[in-house]
Amino acid sequence: MELRGFGKKKKRTWYSARPFAARDFLAMGFSAALLIVSLALTLIRGSRYYNPFI
Repeated sequence: MELRGFGKKKKRTWYSARPFAARDFLAMGFSAALLIVSLALTLIRGSRYYNPFI
């Protein structure tokens, strides 16, 4: 709170929202694809744990 300057002046500063950029959508798409691939591999193999000897 002290680093933000609360209490020094009457006007306080707050977080302001920013719109999503193209790289944000790209990161969300990559994360969703990774999740789908990992779930698909889990369902195909039938196990949640990695076993290199199977």
